[in-house]
Amino acid sequence: MKLWKTTLLLGCTAIAFGQGEYGGPSVLSRGQGPSNGLPAETTFRPYAAIQGIYDSGLLGVTTDSSGNVTFKDAYGVQAEAGLYGQHSWEHTTIGLDYRGSYRRYSQRSYFDGSDHVLTLSINRQISKRIGLSLRESGGTFQRSFWFYNPGQLLNPGAQIPVEDVLDNRMYFGNTAADMTYQKSARLSFHGGGEGFIVRRTSDALFGVLGVTARGDVAYRYGRHGTVGLDYYFTRFDFFRAFGDSTINSLGLNWAKRVSRTWELAVRIGVARVESLFLQRVLVDPEVRAITGQAFGVNVGHHANILPDFNARLSKNFRRSLLEFRYGRNIVPGNGIFLTSRRERIGVTYSYEGIRRWTIALDASYNTMGALVQELGDLNTYMAGLGVTRKLGKNFHMVLRADARRYELGASQYNRNAVRTTIGVAYSPGDRPLALW
Repeated sequence: MKLWKTTLLLGCTAIAFGQGEYGGPSVLSRGQGPSNGLPAETTFRPYAAIQGIYDSGLLGVTTDSSGNVTFKDAYGVQAEAGLYGQHSWEHTTIGLDYRGSYRRYSQRSYFDGSDHVLTLSINRQISKRIGLSLRESGGTFQRSFWFYNPGQLLNPGAQIPVEDVLDNRMYFGNTAADMTYQKSARLSFHGGGEGFIVRRTSDALFGVLGVTARGDVAYRYGRHGTVGLDYYFTRFDFFRAFGDSTINSLGLNWAKRVSRTWELAVRIGVARVESLFLQRVLVDPEVRAITGQAFGVNVGHHANILPDFNARLSKNFRRSLLEFRYGRNIVPGNGIFLTSRRERIGVTYSYEGIRRWTIALDASYNTMGALVQELGDLNTYMAGLGVTRKLGKNFHMVLRADARRYELGASQYNRNAVRTTIGVAYSPGDRPLALW
C-alpha cells in the first residue's frame, strides 16, 4: 500500500489544477482520488528508516532436482529512505513520492537486494480554461509486497505490476500526459495518453509494452453530482511470447457527493478485446505419418466482449478515510498469464492523527483469468496493516504486516506468504510520518 497516499495526493492535485474551476466529485475515468480525501503533505518530507524484516513463502523462478517448487522463509534487516509531498506555486503544483530500500537476509540468498519506486506529477494551469497534467512513475522491485497499492485499482489507465505469483526482479515504467479544457463551470473535456513497460529478468516470464489513449467529457449537473462519457484505446505487446491485444472500451461515469462526508463514483463500460496468440493444433493424419508429429502450432485470433467496470465509495471522518472499491477490467497479465480479465474487491482505512499516530488497514480479494490460455483462475487474498507512531522529536516507530494467499487450482504454486517489518525512522516534521 506504499503508494496509496501518492495516488490520493496526485489525484486530488489533478482535481484542483487539471479541471480549472470544476469542484465536483471525482469521476473515475480521470484517474483521480476522491475529492473528500485527506489533505496531503504540503512540503517535501524526507525520511530514513532501519527495520527488521521477516518473510515467509518466498518463491523464486526455480525448482528442486525433482522439478518441484520450493518455498523459503527468511529474516534480516532493511534500510529504507524516501521523499514525499507536494509544493504549489500560483499556477503549478509538483507532487513527488520516492521510496527506496535495501534488504539483507541472515543467510545470503537470491532474495537479497534493493527496491525503488518513484512517482512524479506536474500539474499546470495554463489558462483559466486549460489545465495540463504530466505524470511519471517507474521503479524496480523483487517482491510486490513492497509495492502493494490498492489505490491504483481506481485508475483504469495505470498498468502497475502488483499481482505476480513469483518473487522475481522486475523493472517498470509509466509515462502519462493529460489535458483538460473547462468549457464552462459545469462542462469539461479531458484527453490524454500514456505508455508503459514491464520487464522481468527471468527468461521464463513474460514482459509487456503498451500504450493507452483516452478521452472523456464530464458535466456537473448540480452542486454534488457529475455525469460523463469516456473512451479508451489500449494495446499490449508481449516480450518473450508471441501475441498482442487491442482493447476498445466505452464507459459511462457518474459521481455523487451523497452527503458532506460520503462520495460515490461509478464507471460502467464495455470493452472489445482482440488478441493474437499461438495455439496448439492437431496435425492431419497424412502429415503426421510423414513427419511423426502429432501436434503443430498455429496463429490464433480471439475476440471478446467483456464488462469494464469500476466503483468507489469513500467516507471522510475528518482525520481518517474509508474506501470501498470494486473493479472488473482487462489487464496485461502477470508474467505467467497473458492478457487477462481481472476482478478486484477491496477496502482501505487510513487514519492520520494530528499529533502521534498514522494507521492504514487494507484487505482485498482478486481473481484473474487468462483470455487465451487454459491456466485456470488465479485467486489472491490480501490483508495488511501499517502503523507509525511519533516517539519524540523527529523519531518514529514504523510497523507493517502483510499476508497473502495464492490459489491456482491444484497447482503447486498455491501458498501462503507473509511479510513483517518493524523499526525506527527519522523524519523532520510536525505531522506523524505517513508511509502507508
